[in-house]
Amino acid sequence: MASIAPYRAYLTILRPINLVIVGLTQWLLYFYILKPNFVNPSSTLDGLIWLFIIDTIIIAASGYVINDIYDVNIDQLNKPDKAFIPHHIKLKSAWIYYNLLVVLGFCIATYIALSIHNLPFLLIYPIAVGILYLYSSRYKNSILIGNILVSLYVAMVPGILLVFAKDEIAKLSIYIQAFIFFGFGCNMIFSFLINLAREIIKDIEDLEGDSLNGLKTLPIVYGINLCKHLITGLLSISALGLCFIGYVINVNTSIHFYIIFEIGSLVIFILISIYNIGKANTKLDFHRGSTFLKSILFMGLIFFFVLIKVYITQ
Repeated sequence: MASIAPYRAYLTILRPINLVIVGLTQWLLYFYILKPNFVNPSSTLDGLIWLFIIDTIIIAASGYVINDIYDVNIDQLNKPDKAFIPHHIKLKSAWIYYNLLVVLGFCIATYIALSIHNLPFLLIYPIAVGILYLYSSRYKNSILIGNILVSLYVAMVPGILLVFAKDEIAKLSIYIQAFIFFGFGCNMIFSFLINLAREIIKDIEDLEGDSLNGLKTLPIVYGINLCKHLITGLLSISALGLCFIGYVINVNTSIHFYIIFEIGSLVIFILISIYNIGKANTKLDFHRGSTFLKSILFMGLIFFFVLIKVYITQ
């Protein structure tokens, strides 16, 4: 592995591009979907939203660090070029780094909860951190449980905004509330299904290293063919769900052309993904399939963003 500066390793291990996407997701949803509809919005929320986004980023960042800590041996086989521990960051230093992130995030979450007078909000933090910790430490070596846990976290990223801004959302009309919950809920389900399929693909991609380290993931225990069928099922449900969303919108409101175009584009990309995964044989094939699904996740975010924006401003 090429040598890099220590400070750069501490940044790169956090997957900064992924963290930017997490932060951008919440920033767009708050400032362009939720806030424009608030009635006399609280200045407190506007001041805290940045801390809220930073806290979500810290949770995700701590998840990447703890994952690399528990995957030290596996990463030497599966992705030696991206194994930061112990080549650039000592294992002990990685643990200190992880704990500092967790403590910092908890302090921020506590301050937010006290500021909005919503102590139950504080429970979200240990739940999110716990999900990512359990995934890395215990359930990654499992059949589907670890995949489901990390997919739940991905689905939570937009959803926790609804908890953060629940008092302001409660002041909105029933119509706007319905569309916000409908849009956010559909986005969360879509993200969960697509990411779950992607996690299974990543397990196939890492099959060799996982097997040598004694892990019992789905492709190791039941084989690649069964995994392909499961991935096809998850992606098919996602495509059918998009069609159902289009039907519901068409029945209740006048549907816009670009909504139809976005639904059609997403369905086509999902079908392409099903085809490519079906004929995938090599590690590179599955890596490309995982990357393609990542782009579909981003496209889905844009679609639901546009969907909510269009119909709550009618």
